[in-house]
Amino acid sequence: MGTFSFDEIPSSRQYALEAFPAECAVTAVYNVLWTPSSGSDPYPGDSALIAAVPAPRTRPPSAIYGSDAYFKTLVAREVSLTPLVERPYSWRATVRYTTRGPLHDGAGQFCFVTRSTQIRQAALYRTGTTIPTDGDPSGSYPDIAGTRVDLNGNPREYEVPQTLVSMEVWWDRTLPSGTPAAEPAYATYSATVGQRNNAAFAGYPIGSLLYRGFQAAPIDNYYRLTHTFLHDEWYHLEQIPCPNPTGQALLDPGISIGGVQLLQTTKVAYYQKYGSKAAFSGLVTAAQLAELTAPVPTAIP
Repeated sequence: MGTFSFDEIPSSRQYALEAFPAECAVTAVYNVLWTPSSGSDPYPGDSALIAAVPAPRTRPPSAIYGSDAYFKTLVAREVSLTPLVERPYSWRATVRYTTRGPLHDGAGQFCFVTRSTQIRQAALYRTGTTIPTDGDPSGSYPDIAGTRVDLNGNPREYEVPQTLVSMEVWWDRTLPSGTPAAEPAYATYSATVGQRNNAAFAGYPIGSLLYRGFQAAPIDNYYRLTHTFLHDEWYHLEQIPCPNPTGQALLDPGISIGGVQLLQTTKVAYYQKYGSKAAFSGLVTAAQLAELTAPVPTAIP
């Protein structure tokens, strides 16, 4: 049947280094030769040739990656074969291996963040109040004090500043990580939806950042993961008046406008809709967040 040999041409490698998330590339050139087992051995056909060379979506040989962790993430993306007319049954094979892991800086992390402001319409019964620590009212729901601004139990409208935060990270779905292997931690992501941060995260104080969910989109052997968070200046709290037995706000005499005595709410408490907190380190790692706080390259003074 004969055999195919596949030998890399010395000093043929070419490197193309790109910043993440663009791909870095290693191009290697090989000599491919079919050697018959006997003089009457027929050429097995081009299908056998194609089977003998690296296929797209395969890893490179150990001679290329060695012990380097990021070279091990290379994947063959393109293979071209050119016949060598000067020698029967011989070809020049060019294989282009690429990876989104950095081959040149060893960082291996990527975190891209976008922020946009928005507002939340909130009922305002009191001004000049103090937000409970970490956005957690005490179990007894004490009166929040401050200056009463409602009129006959009707609150004013207040626009609470919010920041919508989107964090994009990448996950190599071919590596043995995650639960199950090669998959992001979807169960962890889903369980964290609707919870606030239990530790300072990306510069936002405890309890002020709410996890809204994620989106995962496959690209080659990667998942492009986008996590969405919502920061709220009121720590996602709401002001609620103490009700009477019929459900209406308890009122007592308050301010006068134009000589007319108005009623105002007697007691107002803060209510936390999102009472649970969670560690966000299972969503975006500290190493990925470091890309935000330690951008490169360092400016030249």
